[in-house]
Amino acid sequence: MPHALMQKVLKEYRARFEKVSAGKKAVPDDSKLGIRSKLGGEPDWCQGSEYPRCSGCGSPMSFVAQIDSMEHFDEHNPNAIDWRKGQEYMFGDVGMIYVFFCYDCLETQSVFQCG
Repeated sequence: MPHALMQKVLKEYRARFEKVSAGKKAVPDDSKLGIRSKLGGEPDWCQGSEYPRCSGCGSPMSFVAQIDSMEHFDEHNPNAIDWRKGQEYMFGDVGMIYVFFCYDCLETQSVFQCG
């Protein structure tokens, strides 16, 4: 198989989800790069609001999750990896992937922003 057609398989991590109490935020300090991943709520945009519309019905899509560049090297981050040691979960310059879903059309979209 030609290299261009091969999928990169990333290291596997387990995610542990905890319900957040009403009035609290899953990411209380969005300056702590590398530990900002979450499900639900509102996106913690890196560069400004960028809600997508469904390509099927044209309606605004529902925010599902954000996936942080979790290997960002900082002492507060338990998954920190020095960039010289082969980071796999560094999206651009400490970027974030935002995932959206249309409950009517069952379509997904993602948005990428760099920090």
